[in-house]
Formats: sequence, structure tokens, C-alpha cells
Amino acid sequence: MTVAERIIRVICRLLPPGLRDWGEAMAQETASIPKPGAAMAFALSCGVWVVREALGHALLSGLTSAGVDPEDLMSRRTSWKYREAALLCAIAATGLGLVFLAEAGAPAPYLILNLTALIAGLIIILPFRRLDPVTTPFVGVLAIAVGLILLLTGVFGAETSDIRRWLSLGGVVVQPSLIGLPFLLVAFARSRDRLTTAGLILGAVALALQPDRAMAGAMVAGIGVSALMKRDRMALLALSIALACFIVTTVRPDALPPLSFVDGVFRTASSTSLVAGLAVWVGVAVLLLPSILGLRRSRDSAVAHATFGATWLALIAAAFIGDYPIPAIAYGGSAIVGYVCSILALPAEVSLKEHHPAMIVSNSRMTTNDDADRRGHRFEVKAARPGNAC
Repeated sequence: MTVAERIIRVICRLLPPGLRDWGEAMAQETASIPKPGAAMAFALSCGVWVVREALGHALLSGLTSAGVDPEDLMSRRTSWKYREAALLCAIAATGLGLVFLAEAGAPAPYLILNLTALIAGLIIILPFRRLDPVTTPFVGVLAIAVGLILLLTGVFGAETSDIRRWLSLGGVVVQPSLIGLPFLLVAFARSRDRLTTAGLILGAVALALQPDRAMAGAMVAGIGVSALMKRDRMALLALSIALACFIVTTVRPDALPPLSFVDGVFRTASSTSLVAGLAVWVGVAVLLLPSILGLRRSRDSAVAHATFGATWLALIAAAFIGDYPIPAIAYGGSAIVGYVCSILALPAEVSLKEHHPAMIVSNSRMTTNDDADRRGHRFEVKAARPGNAC
């Protein structure tokens, strides 16, 4: 048994019983790929689909066991207002962050600033309540603008310990990368062209100049997931440059001293009180909830949701590993505004119709023969073309 086949068989144990045959089909297809690199890529892409289905099944099972009809909860017309639900998550996570700050003894102005940032974010996206900003050429122009702002920040921004990540606007210090880059990553997952790609490349170079290791890692995670689920030249180019710039940030010194209520929040919360610890961990889960809910939707929507989740999960992981702030939980308004703005890049409405973009099955359906059925349901499955991945 090859390493790739072993990996996919282990991952497929997460699948609910009704989808185990699909897992067996993926394992057999992985075993039939002669090149180890191609087999591993196929196994990893199928793993994305498996995790998506497992999380969705667990969520729906939880709702059902609690006596809630998921269909009625999401919509009466087979669709639901996804952005509005995601914004509720942003409000809830920020509220839990305020609970943590209060429990940890943060100064009152810290709480006021986070709350003000949430209100500011909601005001910024208000004009787009009935509009989708991810349309050409608007999103391309916006991507270039974000990239240039990040580049200018890396050159002329406020400096602390040889690091330039911030701009001072009327006495208020903001971090442009946290505000604009998550939106740009999710928008790129939905609309890939030369302008959005150029904007990402400018942003990657800017992060290397600043340097900003956490945001550079989040960029690699977001583009990587997007490229894995929907591969094309634009995505591979952006991923290559983002990865190179991330490597640059790892070799450049990052001696920024940790700040109270900003860095090391996981450690602070666990040592403060049970309430503070619960507020932080539940808040982190709420931040990722929109992505988990959206991963069960159609392929085009799932790419944006996965990119959204990967970006914010990478920033949360950075806060867990090093001295970086937890988005929306720690003190700092830029991440709150950035989270709200990134929701704006998600599809406004999400269809509840199930799709399985992970595979294209022979004759557009799963095929078997009588002998194969008797031997344990051996399926004939073909890997998706590069544009369609698990």
C-alpha cells in the first residue's frame, strides 16, 4: 500500500457510513496513479472533500439531535442569507472578545476600541448590502489598490523595532494587511484574473518588506487552499510568489515585543479564569463557523468558504504558536474590520443543493458491474480535471 493510499484510507474513516463507498473509490483511484507526486496531490485534494463532508455531517447531526430542522433553520426557499449569518458570527466573536478583555482586566478604552471597530466595519460594508463587490473590473481595481497600500505601508509606514506594518490615520493606528488582505484572498477565490493576481503579488511583496510572518503565512494558506480546490495558472503563480515571500519573512528578524491583551491571549485566558478561557475558545470556533457551514455548498461557493476559513485559521494558529493577536478576540480593531470586510467577499446567498465536486464519475455517475458489486463495490472513478478538485 502506497503512502498516498494509506493517507486517504485513514482520512476516509471520518466519513459518515453513507459515504464510505466514495471513500473506498477514492482510495482505489489513488492506488492506481503510478506517479507518487500525482497520487499524493490527488489524495490531499480528496482529503479536503472528506473533511468538508465530515464536518457538515457532524453539524447537521448535532442540529437534528437538538430537535432543529437544518432546512428550516437555513431558509424557507432552499437558500439562506449567508452574509447575514456570517456577520452574526462576527458580532458574536467580538462580543466574546470583550468578555475576555473584561475578565483579563483590560483598560476600558480597549473594549471601546474593539466595539468601535465592529461598528466601523458594519458601516463600511453597508453600501454593499444588496451588491456584490466581487465583480469585474471593480474587484480587480480594488485588488491593485489594496496591494499598493500594503506596499506603501511596508516602505513608509509607522516603524517599531524595524517593522513597518501600520499606518497612522488621524491618531488611530491601523494595520492595512489585516483589513484588506483577507477580503482580497476570498475575492481571488471567486474571481481570478490578471488584476486580482497582481494585487495579491503586490501584497505578498509588501508582507516580505514589512515583514509580517503571520499575514504571509495566512496568504499562503488562503491561496494554497484556493489553488488546491480550483487549480489554474493564476493561482499557481500567486501561490509560488506568496510562498517565496513567506520564506523571506521567516529569515528576517521579527523582534517586536509582546503586548498585553494583544499577544499571548491563549496563555493569558487560560491563566485568568474559566470564563475568559471559554470566551476565547468559543470565540475562535465562532470565527470559523461561517466557513464550516459553507463548505457543504456548491463547488464555486465552497472554494470561497474554504479560502475564508484557511485564512483566518492560519491567523489563529499564528496566535497560538507565537506572539500574534487572535483576530476579533484580542485587543486591536484592524482584525475586526478585516473579518467583517472579508465576509463581504463571500457569496451573498448560498444554495442548499448538494454537489460532489470532488470527483467526476464515469458517464457522470458512479458505475459498477455485478461481479464488482459482489466483490465489495469496486468503483470506476476518474480524477477530476484540474479545474475540479476534491
